[in-house]
Amino acid sequence: MKNSTLHGMKTVLFLMLALTMASGAQAATRTLSFATPDSPSGTRIQKVWEWWAEQINQQTHGTLKIKFYYMGSLVKLKDAEQAVSTGIADIGFMSPAYTPDALPLWYLENTHNGPSNQYVVAKAFHDVRERYQPLREEEKHNNLKYIMNVSNGSQVFLSTTRPYLTPGDFKGDKVRMPGSTAKVAQLAGWDVTPVSLYFAQIYSAMSRGTIDGTTTYIPLIASFKQNEVGKYVVEPKLGQNSNVVMMNRNTWNSLTEDQRKVIDGLEDELLVRTAHASMQEEAHQREALQNDPKYPLVFKTLSEAQRQQWAKGMALGDKEMVKKMSRWDKHAGELFELYRTEIDKVAKDVAENGYPWERK
Repeated sequence: MKNSTLHGMKTVLFLMLALTMASGAQAATRTLSFATPDSPSGTRIQKVWEWWAEQINQQTHGTLKIKFYYMGSLVKLKDAEQAVSTGIADIGFMSPAYTPDALPLWYLENTHNGPSNQYVVAKAFHDVRERYQPLREEEKHNNLKYIMNVSNGSQVFLSTTRPYLTPGDFKGDKVRMPGSTAKVAQLAGWDVTPVSLYFAQIYSAMSRGTIDGTTTYIPLIASFKQNEVGKYVVEPKLGQNSNVVMMNRNTWNSLTEDQRKVIDGLEDELLVRTAHASMQEEAHQREALQNDPKYPLVFKTLSEAQRQQWAKGMALGDKEMVKKMSRWDKHAGELFELYRTEIDKVAKDVAENGYPWERK
């Protein structure tokens, strides 16, 4: 009798131990890597991503954690698409401009002309993606799962000796330009010598006088200390440069259903928060750069006539972009038209009702 009781107690203890171990396994925290080119500088945008990571951790009851790898320490921005696609990074910022052959439809989120409003363009492309199957198929083909798209803001010109108020002010200068802008310069007949450099190389090239100016983005000028080597900033306020955040699809499929629901459930709010933060950060950085005690920049306001001179050339860039992407995907032209229509729709909604963060 005693042996039978002892055996029963051992069985109960074994079952309790097994259940405890199973419960502990289920509750174990899984950490996903997030590759970002940004620095841990505490910007408004970075704080939004920290909020997102915290929400994921809280809403999954501690079973999912995001670890950020800053400044390209895990993978460089130019290699991010391949790195996330193959699983070197679980999540990553990627610029479709670096991989137009792999992401020709996502490449079209960039525009050379039209609104320079971060919320309008990000919301417009997000909403088109929801409805446009070929764009989602492109993600699947590259083993990617969409997380969120974000605008970096409108391209500006930073120069050393004089401001580029119109394309006529280039006067043969050597200016760092991405390939798309260099193509615009060629098509429009601008008197400029485009130079191809990675973003991190701008500082040294300008300090040595290798280049006279560069395209850049207001929120990134201080981070890369470009105000130390430049003097004038001109904002044509045309178009947007945009990135997208993707997750490796195998990683996504390995998550629990509840974890996937949490991430998808944060998608809309994440887009609004990042767009708002981008606009705030740009305004903050503009003021800070103008008033920097040691390296202030001179921001030049364009007249409408000057802005239209930029717009005329930039419009050629959009046409060329669609033509080029159509070589890789037959849906490029159709997607771009849907995107431009949606941009007008979102812009009208903002004009009539304000931004989401302004509505009660």
